[in-house]
Amino acid sequence: MSAGFASGLSDAMLRDGYTREPETVVAWREVEAGPPLRELLWPTAGQRVTGQFSYRHSDGPVFEAWVRDTLNHGRDPFDWTLRDHPSPRSVTARFLRPPVRSASTSSRRLYSAEILVEPPAPQTSALTALAALHKAAPASWPAGLPQVPLRAGYTAEPADPVLRPPADGPPGGRLATRNAGVTEEVSLALTPAQLAAFETWFETDAAFGARDIAWPVPGGTRPGCFASGYSIAAQGNSPRFLVTFKRYLEAVS
Repeated sequence: MSAGFASGLSDAMLRDGYTREPETVVAWREVEAGPPLRELLWPTAGQRVTGQFSYRHSDGPVFEAWVRDTLNHGRDPFDWTLRDHPSPRSVTARFLRPPVRSASTSSRRLYSAEILVEPPAPQTSALTALAALHKAAPASWPAGLPQVPLRAGYTAEPADPVLRPPADGPPGGRLATRNAGVTEEVSLALTPAQLAAFETWFETDAAFGARDIAWPVPGGTRPGCFASGYSIAAQGNSPRFLVTFKRYLEAVS
C-alpha cells in the first residue's frame, strides 16, 4: 500500500527542468540491411520523471520529514499525480534516491527529484489488441499531430550499407545493399492534448514502437519504424512539451 503525499504540500513539479521518459519495452536488433528487428517485451511501461519541487522555507522540513519518516528515506511507494496531460493522472511512484535540496531563494526551497512511476497492470483487452497487431500493416500517423520535425536537434544518419571488417583487419568490406535507409532523431512540440493523443497511439496502434509505421514525409508517406522509445521535456515557458525519438525510414528505391 502506498502512502499519501506530504500533508498540506502540493505534489506538482515545476515546469522548468521537467522531463519524463517512458521505459523502453521493445528490443531493437540491428540487421545487415533494412529496418531493425523489433520485439515487444512487455505490454505496459513505467515512467522515469525528473524535476523540482518548490516549497516555502517553513514547509521544507515537512517535506524532508515525510521522505525520511513516512517513506523510510524514499524507499517506500507514494501516491502521486502526473500533470502533463489535460487531465491529471493518479499513479503510484517511488523516489529513485532521496530528493536533494538543490537551491534556495529568500522565500523558497527547491528539491531536485528523480521518480519512478510504476507501470500499470496489463489489461486483458490491451493484451488482445496488441496480439492482433502481429504482422499488421503499417500504422498511420495520428491525425491532427504535427508531422514536420523541428529543426533544433534534428539529425539524420544514413545506414552504412557496407559490412566492414574489424579495425585490425584488411580494408574494404562487403556491400550489403545499394539502397540504404536513414535513422533520424526528431523532436515535435506538442500541446498537452496532443501529447496525450500521441502516447495513446504509441501504446496501442504503434504497439509501443514495435509496429511498422507509415511516416508522413513531404509528398506522401515513407515506410519505416521507431528506432527508440521517446522522451518528454517541458519547453521553456511554452505550454507545449518537446517529444524526442529516433525513427528509421526505409530506403527510397
